Amino acid sequence: MASLQDIFVTNLKRIRNEKHISQMELAEMCDKSQALIGVIEAKRSLPSFETIEAIAAALQVSVYELFLPTDENDVTDENIQAIVQRLDKELNAVKNHLQM
Repeated sequence: MASLQDIFVTNLKRIRNEKHISQMELAEMCDKSQALIGVIEAKRSLPSFETIEAIAAALQVSVYELFLPTDENDVTDENIQAIVQRLDKELNAVKNHLQM
């Protein structure tokens, strides 16, 4: 199964290209730098939750759509449940870190 980062980047690029939006345009729409969008798409940096939300809003999609598997073989109840559990675990880790 693909990693969450792989799924996110694949969906980000696909949706951005389907909407004919350049990295620069997306960066402007998100109030982020083009360099940040570039390193996210190159998988050299993980986006923050704030950035993920800004990207989803700019692309006019739900955040969860950026994490849906794109390979038909990955779209199973078991894989979707595993992704939800991984996202929940990561979100809880962030919440715990912020409460420190």
